[in-house]
Amino acid sequence: MATLIFKKNNRVINAPDTSEVFYLNEGYDEVKLSEDGKSYELVKAGKRKTVPYAEFAKVQDELSKLKADISASDEKKQEESPDGKQDDKSAKK
Repeated sequence: MATLIFKKNNRVINAPDTSEVFYLNEGYDEVKLSEDGKSYELVKAGKRKTVPYAEFAKVQDELSKLKADISASDEKKQEESPDGKQDDKSAKK
């Protein structure tokens, strides 16, 4: 019998794998300890979430892509400017 780790808010529970369905239905997430041993990585999201996990993951991916685009755009603007500073017209926009 394997032991699984469940987390909800600041509560972490080690439980047998036979109780997996119970804890997921109660809103706990199934997690595993990260390689560095300092944080948890999500394995399965529990029910009773305000936003379904699939939708949350989609938004997180979109956000990271947008941040990368903004970063690339900022770097491009700095390369175009001869002194590395923005002119007044682009700063006002």
